[in-house]
Amino acid sequence: MSRVVWVTGAERPTVVKDKSQRAGNHSFLVQGETVNINSSSNGARSRSFWILTVSIVVVVVLGAFIGIQFLRKSEVRAEVFLAPSDAAGDHPFMPISPPAVGPFSTGPRPTFTAPTGDTAVGAKQVVGSEPGVYGGLRNQATGGRDEIVAFYETHPDRARAFVDALRADPAFDETGGSSLQVSGLADYLRTLTPVISRIDIRVTDHEFADGKVSARESVLQAGTAILIDLFGVPRVRSISGSPLTVSTPSNRIPDFTGSRWPQFQPGFIAAMTASSSPQSKFILVDIVVVVAFDRRVGTVGDGDSDTTEPVVPGPDSSSSSVEPSTPRSSSAAQTPESVGLDLSGPWVLQSTPENTSTGTVTEAGDGFRFNSNDPRTAVWDCLLNGRPGQSATLTCTSEYSTWVGSGEIVAIPWGSRTKFRFDGISSGVVAGMPMILRPS
Repeated sequence: MSRVVWVTGAERPTVVKDKSQRAGNHSFLVQGETVNINSSSNGARSRSFWILTVSIVVVVVLGAFIGIQFLRKSEVRAEVFLAPSDAAGDHPFMPISPPAVGPFSTGPRPTFTAPTGDTAVGAKQVVGSEPGVYGGLRNQATGGRDEIVAFYETHPDRARAFVDALRADPAFDETGGSSLQVSGLADYLRTLTPVISRIDIRVTDHEFADGKVSARESVLQAGTAILIDLFGVPRVRSISGSPLTVSTPSNRIPDFTGSRWPQFQPGFIAAMTASSSPQSKFILVDIVVVVAFDRRVGTVGDGDSDTTEPVVPGPDSSSSSVEPSTPRSSSAAQTPESVGLDLSGPWVLQSTPENTSTGTVTEAGDGFRFNSNDPRTAVWDCLLNGRPGQSATLTCTSEYSTWVGSGEIVAIPWGSRTKFRFDGISSGVVAGMPMILRPS
């Protein structure tokens, strides 16, 4: 049976027999009833719906992206505190620093043969028995070892925290430290040798606050007084009396926190590792006259003696992580005539063991000039504006670029002759690269 419905927009009622029949441009039938549709308002609502939907999707996607980036950042970066050689920190183990803890000037520093670090610890791993890695003052005590011993003998709570921090270090356990007890701490500390770091060192330092110990990854500035164990590993930071352990392995990118000292270079940090066997002595470099000497393990300078093993540019310059500077005999500037400098033979301009150029050296006013003649490399013309015993700048130009570095010139023995060597760090576009001029 037909029904009569009113079709909006029509002039009169319309008889509709088929419910599926269209009911004009503005209505349609549903279940036999008329539903009015306003096409203009429907389009507006549709557009609003899609705008709202797209907006929600964009907000969700953007929020997810920001969250992922935040998580990635937190996963790949690790906070590393910079510890100046003259600052004990906010929460030192010893409230009052012992005497003779510096800061010390280190003179010419050992330099890396490459500017990148081992990603396992964010630093170049160096064996603690390496000759010349550490410095000191010959026949003088530094680091306040006796005062540190006396402090822990009268502060058992901090002594316990000190021992617990050391025993938490797997490297300490491997070198026989697992048996250390609070009752034996004083004797253990007396086996340590006072030295002065000649390079920035990555360690795990510790603070003591409210009866609790907190470990934090740190970089100790060159010139820091420390006590090292029989294997050459730093175990006490003297200015704070805090225990030091081997830097915690991490694949995260170091995020350095704190004020950077002028010589700080992220690519020139050492992480000291234990030697394969206990040492009987360490070859140190006097930080005043820059001459190597022997210090017997466990002594505080009273038994220092001349060394029979020269400090050389690393036992293997192709793989050595740190290259100790060659000692010089005087800090005064010296002319080639006064020290009998020999400029003959081939010379090498070097940044890394793989990046070298050979050539010749001649006198040039108050300095020296290097000209490369190596067909494998660009032609370098370099001017070194100083003499042995002076700080200097080496400026090298080629057809393609200019390379500048600042460092020290030292006189070095060369058989029966005397030559010189320049060790510097580059600036400018390739900042932080070693820049070395040496005899071949």
